[in-house]
Amino acid sequence: MIGLKIKDHWLQGILNRQKTMELRSLYRNLTDQVIALGNSKTKLVEGYGYVKEIVKIKKSFYSEPSNVAIYQKTYRDYLSLYQKLYGKI
Repeated sequence: MIGLKIKDHWLQGILNRQKTMELRSLYRNLTDQVIALGNSKTKLVEGYGYVKEIVKIKKSFYSEPSNVAIYQKTYRDYLSLYQKLYGKI
């Protein structure tokens, strides 16, 4: 079974079903699999998750200035929404 190490703050959001999306720089095809969710602080598996969908973003996407601006805006919007829902990070 594949596992992901996740920082405690984010892991608790996933386990409480408040956080439903995880961003990773490494692409692995884990669609339709159950994965272990490990706490990076305690090094223990604290739960399991089902991978519904993986979206791969090509590196060339980031080389285009307009795409970088879109990505940064999307990330800022996501971060802003997360902070509104769960408080400061």
